[in-house]
Amino acid sequence: MSDTKAAVASTAVNKDQNRKPRLLMAVALIAVLTAVVAVALVARSSRSSAKADAQRVREIDHAERQALVAGDAIALDQILAADFVLVPPPGDQESRQEYLDSIASGDLDYQVFEPISAVNVRLSGTIAVVTYRSHLEVTAGGLHVEHNAWHTHVYEKRGDRWQQVWAQATAIGGFPPPGT
Repeated sequence: MSDTKAAVASTAVNKDQNRKPRLLMAVALIAVLTAVVAVALVARSSRSSAKADAQRVREIDHAERQALVAGDAIALDQILAADFVLVPPPGDQESRQEYLDSIASGDLDYQVFEPISAVNVRLSGTIAVVTYRSHLEVTAGGLHVEHNAWHTHVYEKRGDRWQQVWAQATAIGGFPPPGT
């Protein structure tokens, strides 16, 4: 009888020893699955936030074009960062204040500023770069020009606002355009 009791006790010990590794494996598997789900949710949230930021930058860039055609220096004042720099097709660098003053005075008058390609937005953290081609009709310093151009605009997210810090336009086919 004692041999039977010993065998039963030995079997019970073996079962307990076999359960512990299985239990640890199950706990580890649950922990791994929880971590995978959490990472997936964070990634999805991040993608959603990036899409929202790209859309917001696209909207601000559109508002800038509208303000330029309307000659609305007050609206531009909200879009352009304090350290904004512009490099227009002639290649001379302009400060934010010089640009706003020329818009407000009418010395720089955009009659047409329309994208002729997709407006692309690339995000990296708090920086967004917008690129596209446009058709422009502009009067500057008494000279009226009509041409197509490439644009590169750089935005920074400062606090909760996206602001344009850099803009460069390059005339397609050279500047001034032929026939000007």
